[in-house]
Amino acid sequence: LIVLHLETGPRYYIGEVRFEQGLLDEDLLERYVTFEPGDVYDPERLLRLQARLLGTEYFSKVEILPQKERAQDNVIPVLVKAQPNKANKYRFGLGYGTDTGPRATLEWRRRYLTRWGHKLKLELNVSELTQSATADYRIPVGNPLRDYVIIRPDFTSYDTATRQGDVLTLQVAHSTVTERGWRRTAGIDYSYEDYRLNEEDSDEVNELVPNISWSKTVTDDPIYTEDGYRLKYTVQGAVQGLISEASYLKGSVRFKWIKAFGGDFRFITRTDLGATWADSVLDLPASRRFFAGGDNSVRGWGYDALGPVDPDTDDSVGGRYLAVASLELERRVKGDWSAAVFTDFGNAFDPDFENKVAVGAGLGLRWRSPIGQLRVDVAYAVNKDDPG
Repeated sequence: LIVLHLETGPRYYIGEVRFEQGLLDEDLLERYVTFEPGDVYDPERLLRLQARLLGTEYFSKVEILPQKERAQDNVIPVLVKAQPNKANKYRFGLGYGTDTGPRATLEWRRRYLTRWGHKLKLELNVSELTQSATADYRIPVGNPLRDYVIIRPDFTSYDTATRQGDVLTLQVAHSTVTERGWRRTAGIDYSYEDYRLNEEDSDEVNELVPNISWSKTVTDDPIYTEDGYRLKYTVQGAVQGLISEASYLKGSVRFKWIKAFGGDFRFITRTDLGATWADSVLDLPASRRFFAGGDNSVRGWGYDALGPVDPDTDDSVGGRYLAVASLELERRVKGDWSAAVFTDFGNAFDPDFENKVAVGAGLGLRWRSPIGQLRVDVAYAVNKDDPG
């Protein structure tokens, strides 16, 4: 008979967690601690706390120091020492697309503004067809790991093949992550739009638009995904007389799925679907209508060039419905270089106008860079002589 005795020693417990830093309010930092004094001591819990604090970008260095020498009755106090990160972060990008021409992005991020962890991002995007300036102000609330209030003013000016105008929007919303991992954002937008599609379809519109969206991203690698998907649902609407000049309800779904196979291949598919319940597409401002075409829609066609066409003016008026899909096969050629073949198809549709499906197809070259994949696509509008 063999009897084994395992002597693990006394059980220790987590005690008070103290912070040594001069940046944020203690009440905010305590909300990042997901365990309670008296819980069984587990180093993994402390490592997760360190990762959460570093992930906020408030701090450049975080040390978790169990003070075993101060333990009483097997309760170990914990000291968290944190060094503030640099307050400012800048990003600058350049690009070119045949549908938008040269484009540039300038971004300034303020990692912290107050002792309560407020953050600010200013972004400027400029191209030949669109220019936009956006401010993104975030206030952590509730569980700061997942909950925040967002205040976002945005100004966009556009001059595309189908429409011209300016849109000024102010959004106030609350965003949180549900128990099933969905990012839910609910808020209300005020927008002013001055748009022109043709001489007969132009207007100045004020709107108050409640909206809600759910989004989820599942990926094995956010930089270069081999197995994953991204899904987003959005519902928004307006009520005539409540600042808005027309009533409508609009819903949309965006989905992208990536799956690697055979060692060197990736299959990539995406779809954009949308529907608007309104008396007429002409009741909607231009930014609320659906258009298609461009490098993120049906490649081979101009940016926003697709949509229902008014037979009297031969101008695209946009649609109340959208259905666009893409199929792409990518194969690694050598090292970080890959080649792709793809087809895109779909359009914006409206029952009051003639509708046809547009098809594009082409080839692409890909380079897997340390910051993400860089793409060059050459696409052809298959049925351009018979557009929708």
